Amino acid sequence: MTIRFQKLNFTLILGFIAGILPAFQALEAQNKQLNQAMGFKPKFASELTYEQPNAAILKGCKIERTTKPPGFVVYHETGRVLRKFVDTNKDEKLDQWSYYYEGLEVYRDVDSNFDENLDQYRWLGPAGTRWGVDSNQDGEIDYWKAISPEEVAYECFQAIKKRDQKRFNRLLLSEAELKSLGLNKAVLTDVASRWKTARSKFSTMASSQRVINTKSKWVYAGNGQPAMMAASSGNKKDLVIYDHASGFFENGTSTQQVALGSMVKVGEGWRIVELPEIVDPKQPLDNGGAFFPREDYGRVEPTGDNRLTDLLDDLAAAEKTLESAKGVAVERGERAKADALIKLVALYNEKKDPVNAANWQENLTDSVCSAYQNDRFADGITYLNKYMLANKGAAGLDYVKWRPIFAEYAWANQNGSKQQRAAAQEKLIAELKEFQKTFPNSKRFTPDALVQLAVHYEVNEPDEPEKAMEWYRECAKRFKDTAFGKRSAGALVRLGSFGRTFPFVGRTGSGQGFDISRLRGKIVVLHFWETWCCNEGDIKELARLNSKFKDDIAIVGCNVEGATNGGTDATATKDFKAFVARNSKTMTWLQLHAPGSVDGSPLAQQLGIATEPTIVLVDREGKLVETNISLGSLEREIVREKRRKPKANK
Repeated sequence: MTIRFQKLNFTLILGFIAGILPAFQALEAQNKQLNQAMGFKPKFASELTYEQPNAAILKGCKIERTTKPPGFVVYHETGRVLRKFVDTNKDEKLDQWSYYYEGLEVYRDVDSNFDENLDQYRWLGPAGTRWGVDSNQDGEIDYWKAISPEEVAYECFQAIKKRDQKRFNRLLLSEAELKSLGLNKAVLTDVASRWKTARSKFSTMASSQRVINTKSKWVYAGNGQPAMMAASSGNKKDLVIYDHASGFFENGTSTQQVALGSMVKVGEGWRIVELPEIVDPKQPLDNGGAFFPREDYGRVEPTGDNRLTDLLDDLAAAEKTLESAKGVAVERGERAKADALIKLVALYNEKKDPVNAANWQENLTDSVCSAYQNDRFADGITYLNKYMLANKGAAGLDYVKWRPIFAEYAWANQNGSKQQRAAAQEKLIAELKEFQKTFPNSKRFTPDALVQLAVHYEVNEPDEPEKAMEWYRECAKRFKDTAFGKRSAGALVRLGSFGRTFPFVGRTGSGQGFDISRLRGKIVVLHFWETWCCNEGDIKELARLNSKFKDDIAIVGCNVEGATNGGTDATATKDFKAFVARNSKTMTWLQLHAPGSVDGSPLAQQLGIATEPTIVLVDREGKLVETNISLGSLEREIVREKRRKPKANK
């Protein structure tokens, strides 16, 4: 797949999108466009599971245009989405190609700078969290902008299997990231030594080992619970760490382990700091313990307990059976796999190892929910409910309850009738209400549940804002120090300010203070943005409105830039300033800045802003008019506010 091929195809379908070539309305032309669209392949197709209908099913599929943004969508005969290819900056060239599985987007190729070359690759939904960036646009990922520890383990396994130094290097800390950790001298010296060894010896290790071969298959990551290394003793930052990360793989019927050593969270991703090792139970490990060294570090004593190996073999056997299972055998296989996972949880609980017990319990939940969503375990939710009853009071059950709530909802939206989807929405709300009662202190999920309830009532019952505010109040009161709590407090300000003045303050990129009350007499446009979502078209439209209504409006940019690629708030500020400098001729309006993205920026939290870009409109009296107006509707609303006569403030 090349961008040029995609560009030519998009040129051909412009008539279909714009309606200027009547011939495309004919069935023959529709089929041609459909086949052409389905001919596109994702960049990393070989590593991806996405829907590829056969010729018989393709006959029932259809292609339709989109307008916001322009492009087209391919639908399965059941109505679920198969492909979505769009032109986000409206330059009549495709720049985003999305691929779906069972109605959920699982992968996206992106041309983020609109130069007709791919530069970003994203795994989404059930496919994972990986977000790769190809800075020099040579077709290879240069670094992972986002990647989970589980996916790091998988990528490391693949790098060893394929003897791929470049693939491994993408997982390692960069030199800049190593310096950015703010470690004290002793820890930095040790970690730097491990890092240098990993870079120089990976190729030799991968080519000389004979355990992971072309027939080896990935099974699971076995990282357990992450640890927090707080800023102290010369360490300048809080760091989230796995000090003994690992992964399990299968050779034939036996399951073996690769030790990844220490791993640290950097920005939205995770990075390896040392050379991986194939685990030999009779030999001590050389890696791990870089951040929390223990007295027994480096010594592995045989225990004589083979139950773990036996259970992992049972799990691998269940996975093997599922590869070829059909019909009712699929559900039996999924149940056998779940039974093996439950035994692993029980074994680690017996060994008083809560970290690994929790990890396998989450693996159990994820496995059953995924099988349920894909019609492979119809009784999966009931299975998990029985597990919860049998283990009442155990740690981590909030996850076992939380995950199925959304598995059921997703299944209904993918496969259900209109009535089933409506019922699923009602059940989701009821389940969220019940969850926050059952797990009132779950910091992982209850704040999310409360905000989802608030958003539901805010969106679906806008005429009764008090219902939404009730849930926002609960979250703000019970979890005030979390991102959800701060967002809820801001949402309460926003919802309580329609037709009223409200406080909004900030600082410019150069540190000058701002207070919205100073702009009384002007119609104020608050534009919340980050550099990734502020395209050239948006800038030009805001500049046009700024010029056309220069005597009537004041546009205030509210940049909430988030750190990327292991960066910090300082690098986010640097990115913001560089972006504004590049666009200084058009972005002439005031720019406020507070890094942290929508979750952590004080600018976003003041009004409970949840998505970007977001435009908030304030009238000449300083009263809130609109909290999420589209750029396309902004001019109409400005004109309406100009015509309205201000009321005298009492």
